[in-house]
Amino acid sequence: WLIWLGRFVVYTRNDGAKLDFSMSNSQLKGEIVRKPIIENPISIYYNEGDQAISTGRQLEQMKGYYITREDLESNFEQVKAQVRILESGTPVMVDMKSIYGNFFYSSSVSDKRNGDLDIEAMDAFIKSLNSAGFYTIARVPALRDFHYGLENVQYGLPVAAGYLWMDDAGCYWLNPANDGTVSYLAQIANELKNLGFDEVVFTDFCLPNDK
Repeated sequence: WLIWLGRFVVYTRNDGAKLDFSMSNSQLKGEIVRKPIIENPISIYYNEGDQAISTGRQLEQMKGYYITREDLESNFEQVKAQVRILESGTPVMVDMKSIYGNFFYSSSVSDKRNGDLDIEAMDAFIKSLNSAGFYTIARVPALRDFHYGLENVQYGLPVAAGYLWMDDAGCYWLNPANDGTVSYLAQIANELKNLGFDEVVFTDFCLPNDK
């Protein structure tokens, strides 16, 4: 009975949960009957138990300016113009590396560069962000890295057939349990710290679940 009635349960802000048998069968096949109302979205922070690092204060939602790889490649001059009108102290997050392992700045960790970017101009842009007093955040794909996986097969995710696992985008993924992988990510984080970034955000910091 619970399974059968579940599809007729409707939630409203004022009445909570109630049964509504008026919806047609066509509305019950994965269609959105009513679009959700987005009002003052809040961020959810996860505490990882005993292993969590205490910040010593209440976490707050951060608002700032995010510069994507696409912005850097196609709208770089417009991006620089928009950044110039931001207030000092504004958080600015910048993509600093692609999922294929191309770096968007002069890196000593790897010689792979994004061919669509003026690397010298990017280096100057990073310095300008720091001198302007922004809270700078570097966004970096972690375990998803084609070039590093190709050149360091021992750090990849092998499959039974003897080759490395590759996702739908043609990227190799690194094994997080490998010391070489950890060292590689640590070098990137330290390099970005030395460039003046206040924070490094690793994306794709997980094991892929695709088949």
